[in-house]
Amino acid sequence: MCLIDEMPRNSESQFLAGVSRWMKTNLKQVRFLFTWADGTVGKPGYVYQASNFFYGGYIWTDTYLTQNGERVHPRTMGSRPSLSYLSEHRIKHIRGKLFRYIYPLNRQATKLLDTSTAKWHRAGAAYPKSTSLRWQEKTVHGWRTLKTKPEFNLQFVEANSRNIERSQRLAA
Repeated sequence: MCLIDEMPRNSESQFLAGVSRWMKTNLKQVRFLFTWADGTVGKPGYVYQASNFFYGGYIWTDTYLTQNGERVHPRTMGSRPSLSYLSEHRIKHIRGKLFRYIYPLNRQATKLLDTSTAKWHRAGAAYPKSTSLRWQEKTVHGWRTLKTKPEFNLQFVEANSRNIERSQRLAA
Protein backbone atom coordinates (compact mmCIF):
# COMPACT_ATOMS: atom_id res chain seq x y z
CA MET A 1 0.00 0.00 0.00
CA CYS A 2 1.31 3.40 -0.92
CA LEU A 3 -0.63 6.64 -0.69
CA ILE A 4 0.60 10.10 -1.60
CA ASP A 5 1.49 12.45 1.25
CA GLU A 6 -1.24 14.91 0.22
CA MET A 7 -3.96 12.49 1.35
CA PRO A 8 -5.78 13.45 4.59
CA ARG A 9 -4.57 12.21 7.96
CA ASN A 10 -5.34 8.56 8.72
CA SER A 11 -6.06 7.76 5.04
CA GLU A 12 -3.95 4.60 5.26
CA SER A 13 -5.85 3.33 8.33
CA GLN A 14 -9.18 4.13 6.70
CA PHE A 15 -8.08 2.35 3.54
CA LEU A 16 -7.05 -0.77 5.49
CA ALA A 17 -10.34 -0.78 7.41
CA GLY A 18 -12.29 -0.50 4.15
CA VAL A 19 -10.32 -3.28 2.48
CA SER A 20 -10.76 -5.65 5.44
CA ARG A 21 -14.53 -4.89 5.61
CA TRP A 22 -14.87 -5.48 1.86
CA MET A 23 -12.92 -8.75 2.07
CA LYS A 24 -15.04 -10.04 4.99
CA THR A 25 -18.21 -9.33 2.97
CA ASN A 26 -17.14 -10.32 -0.54
CA LEU A 27 -14.35 -12.86 -0.08
CA LYS A 28 -15.58 -14.99 2.80
CA GLN A 29 -13.22 -17.84 1.83
CA VAL A 30 -10.17 -15.58 2.41
CA ARG A 31 -8.91 -15.81 5.97
CA PHE A 32 -6.06 -13.30 6.12
CA LEU A 33 -4.90 -9.96 4.84
CA PHE A 34 -1.11 -10.27 4.49
CA THR A 35 1.30 -7.47 3.73
CA TRP A 36 4.89 -6.25 3.97
CA ALA A 37 6.22 -2.93 5.27
CA ASP A 38 9.19 -1.81 3.23
CA GLY A 39 12.03 -0.92 5.56
CA THR A 40 14.31 -0.10 2.62
CA VAL A 41 12.36 3.15 2.23
CA GLY A 42 12.20 3.74 5.98
CA LYS A 43 8.81 2.21 6.77
CA PRO A 44 8.65 -0.21 9.74
CA GLY A 45 4.86 -0.59 9.39
CA TYR A 46 3.38 1.92 11.80
CA VAL A 47 0.05 1.93 9.94
CA TYR A 48 -0.23 -1.87 10.31
CA GLN A 49 0.69 -1.62 13.98
CA ALA A 50 -1.97 1.06 14.54
CA SER A 51 -4.48 -1.16 12.72
CA ASN A 52 -3.80 -4.12 15.07
CA PHE A 53 -2.04 -6.35 12.56
CA PHE A 54 0.09 -9.16 13.90
CA TYR A 55 3.83 -8.76 13.31
CA GLY A 56 5.76 -11.82 12.11
CA GLY A 57 9.39 -10.84 11.80
CA TYR A 58 11.40 -9.62 8.85
CA ILE A 59 13.45 -10.75 5.88
CA TRP A 60 16.30 -9.01 4.10
CA THR A 61 15.52 -7.85 0.57
CA ASP A 62 17.65 -6.49 -2.26
CA THR A 63 17.12 -3.47 -4.45
CA TYR A 64 19.31 -1.44 -6.76
CA LEU A 65 19.75 2.33 -6.74
CA THR A 66 20.87 4.18 -9.87
CA GLN A 67 23.04 7.29 -9.75
CA ASN A 68 19.96 9.51 -10.21
CA GLY A 69 18.07 7.83 -7.35
CA GLU A 70 15.85 5.45 -9.32
CA ARG A 71 15.00 2.31 -7.38
CA VAL A 72 15.29 -0.80 -9.54
CA HIS A 73 13.83 -4.16 -8.53
CA PRO A 74 16.17 -7.18 -8.94
CA ARG A 75 13.75 -8.77 -11.43
CA THR A 76 14.01 -5.68 -13.60
CA MET A 77 17.78 -6.16 -13.72
CA GLY A 78 17.18 -9.58 -15.32
CA SER A 79 20.02 -11.28 -13.49
CA ARG A 80 22.26 -10.42 -10.56
CA PRO A 81 24.84 -8.06 -12.07
CA SER A 82 28.48 -8.30 -11.08
CA LEU A 83 30.07 -5.70 -8.84
CA SER A 84 32.17 -4.52 -11.78
CA TYR A 85 29.00 -3.95 -13.88
CA LEU A 86 27.36 -2.08 -10.99
CA SER A 87 30.46 0.05 -10.47
CA GLU A 88 30.80 0.82 -14.18
CA HIS A 89 27.15 1.95 -14.37
CA ARG A 90 27.25 3.68 -10.97
CA ILE A 91 24.48 1.49 -9.55
CA LYS A 92 24.39 0.60 -5.86
CA HIS A 93 23.26 -2.81 -4.60
CA ILE A 94 21.25 -2.04 -1.45
CA ARG A 95 19.82 -4.45 1.11
CA GLY A 96 17.18 -3.63 3.73
CA LYS A 97 14.47 -5.22 5.83
CA LEU A 98 10.91 -6.11 4.83
CA PHE A 99 8.61 -6.43 7.85
CA ARG A 100 5.89 -9.11 7.73
CA TYR A 101 2.31 -8.31 8.89
CA ILE A 102 -0.91 -10.29 8.88
CA TYR A 103 -4.51 -9.49 9.81
CA PRO A 104 -6.89 -12.39 10.52
CA LEU A 105 -10.32 -11.73 9.04
CA ASN A 106 -12.22 -13.95 11.49
CA ARG A 107 -11.79 -15.84 14.79
CA GLN A 108 -10.94 -19.10 13.05
CA ALA A 109 -8.08 -17.37 11.27
CA THR A 110 -6.79 -15.95 14.56
CA LYS A 111 -6.64 -19.50 15.97
CA LEU A 112 -4.79 -20.69 12.86
CA LEU A 113 -1.95 -18.27 13.62
CA ASP A 114 -0.98 -20.52 16.53
CA THR A 115 -0.13 -23.28 14.02
CA SER A 116 1.98 -21.02 11.82
CA THR A 117 5.72 -21.57 11.43
CA ALA A 118 6.17 -17.82 11.92
CA LYS A 119 5.84 -16.32 15.39
CA TRP A 120 3.12 -13.67 15.28
CA HIS A 121 2.95 -10.87 17.87
CA ARG A 122 0.42 -8.16 18.52
CA ALA A 123 2.08 -6.04 21.16
CA GLY A 124 3.88 -2.72 21.33
CA ALA A 125 7.26 -4.08 22.40
CA ALA A 126 7.32 -6.72 19.66
CA TYR A 127 6.56 -4.27 16.85
CA PRO A 128 9.55 -2.87 14.93
CA LYS A 129 10.29 0.83 15.29
CA SER A 130 12.51 3.23 13.36
CA THR A 131 15.49 1.87 15.33
CA SER A 132 14.81 -1.55 13.72
CA LEU A 133 15.54 -0.22 10.24
CA ARG A 134 18.84 -1.31 8.68
CA TRP A 135 20.47 -0.73 5.32
CA GLN A 136 23.53 -2.26 3.75
CA GLU A 137 25.43 -1.66 0.53
CA LYS A 138 27.36 -4.38 -1.26
CA THR A 139 31.02 -3.54 -1.84
CA VAL A 140 34.04 -5.48 -3.04
CA HIS A 141 34.77 -6.16 0.66
CA GLY A 142 31.26 -7.47 1.47
CA TRP A 143 28.23 -5.76 2.96
CA ARG A 144 28.81 -2.30 4.46
CA THR A 145 26.27 -0.96 6.96
CA LEU A 146 24.78 2.40 5.99
CA LYS A 147 24.08 5.00 8.68
CA THR A 148 21.04 6.49 6.93
CA LYS A 149 18.44 5.22 4.51
CA PRO A 150 19.23 5.48 0.81
CA GLU A 151 17.62 8.45 -0.92
CA PHE A 152 15.17 7.37 -3.61
CA ASN A 153 14.13 9.90 -6.24
CA LEU A 154 10.32 10.12 -6.17
CA GLN A 155 10.16 11.52 -9.72
CA PHE A 156 10.47 7.94 -10.92
CA VAL A 157 7.50 6.87 -8.81
CA GLU A 158 5.40 9.55 -10.51
CA ALA A 159 6.69 8.51 -13.95
CA ASN A 160 5.84 4.88 -13.22
CA SER A 161 2.33 5.93 -12.10
CA ARG A 162 1.78 7.76 -15.40
CA ASN A 163 2.95 4.66 -17.31
CA ILE A 164 0.49 2.47 -15.37
CA GLU A 165 -2.38 4.92 -15.98
CA ARG A 166 -1.55 5.07 -19.71
CA SER A 167 -1.46 1.27 -20.02
CA GLN A 168 -4.82 1.00 -18.21
CA ARG A 169 -6.39 3.48 -20.65
CA LEU A 170 -5.00 1.52 -23.60
CA ALA A 171 -6.34 -1.75 -22.20
CA ALA A 172 -9.86 -0.32 -21.71
